[in-house]
Amino acid sequence: MQAVATLLDRNADDQTQEMWQALEKACGISGVKIPKDPHFSWFVAEKFDEARLKARVAELVHELTCFEINANGVGLFTGERPILYIPIVKTRQLLETHERIWDLLAPLGENRSEVYSPDSWIPHITIASDESSLSSFGCILDALFHQQLTMTIPVNNISLIYSDELSAGINFVQEFGKGTS
Repeated sequence: MQAVATLLDRNADDQTQEMWQALEKACGISGVKIPKDPHFSWFVAEKFDEARLKARVAELVHELTCFEINANGVGLFTGERPILYIPIVKTRQLLETHERIWDLLAPLGENRSEVYSPDSWIPHITIASDESSLSSFGCILDALFHQQLTMTIPVNNISLIYSDELSAGINFVQEFGKGTS
């Protein structure tokens, strides 16, 4: 699976860093159980035409300006693969940016997930989703229950990330107004 996402600077936000460290310590989880590279996804597909995607993203980031989003609380997507997450507050700028990204980049994805389409998208930051962490959901909720989970997060990049059963990582990052890294 691959996702067009925005990476969060785990080290720049003290609250996010403290939360991840507390979860790792209290619940003994890390790695793919807690995303190594916290992010939110604009959309997900099985596979992208990476060369074309990278070229379009390079054009797109010059059109976009940095902005901030707010995230607050904890949510749970139920189903075959439950996901514990922090919801992102939808704003007009976030929704318009999502629509622009979706319109320009989604056609390059094979077997894309329609839950990321503009009419269905629920922006979120995954806390835990790995099957082996299901037993840790209770511990995670206990650890987060009394924490203030209100965060302000800069949106300043578009990235292509991947994950499979064995690994997860970053294919590329393009910052708004800059080139590839």
